[in-house]
Amino acid sequence: MAKLFASAVGILGQAEVTAGVALGLAVARLRRGQSDAWVPLLIVAVVAVEFVVKMVVHQPLLPKQLSRTIELFPFVHVTFAGAFPSGHVARTAFLVGVARVPRWVAVLAVALMMVTRVYLADHWPSDVMSGVLLGALSPRSRRSQSDGYAVTSGAYPRLAPCMPPGAAS
Repeated sequence: MAKLFASAVGILGQAEVTAGVALGLAVARLRRGQSDAWVPLLIVAVVAVEFVVKMVVHQPLLPKQLSRTIELFPFVHVTFAGAFPSGHVARTAFLVGVARVPRWVAVLAVALMMVTRVYLADHWPSDVMSGVLLGALSPRSRRSQSDGYAVTSGAYPRLAPCMPPGAAS
């Protein structure tokens, strides 16, 4: 039962599914006239960085006989020599970062994807940690600006309140 649940969670991190979610987010934002409608489409950049890192970093795959994954639907499988970083986790972290979901939902979704990837023996713990970094760093600056904060520059960068152009201070 745990293998079935973990495999079902893994479907939500598949490239085909996450691309569809990103496109849906972009269309919904475009229909509302939001200026940041294009941001979810940056998932293409996350996938591109994932592919490059997988080709450069030689992290050995876990032995196939350890895999617990149950193939629920036929998806495109691109086999790499290494498993670093986890694309499932990177794409999930990116999407919850740009979707503006409550923080507890974002943390739960990413943590669940991380645990299932390791449980199914598809990734090493270092793979899922790097996936979190790849996915979470991409939308972070954009999200902080849209929440009314901007990252300050200097010796000690920090979040500081920012005023919209033309607003009185």
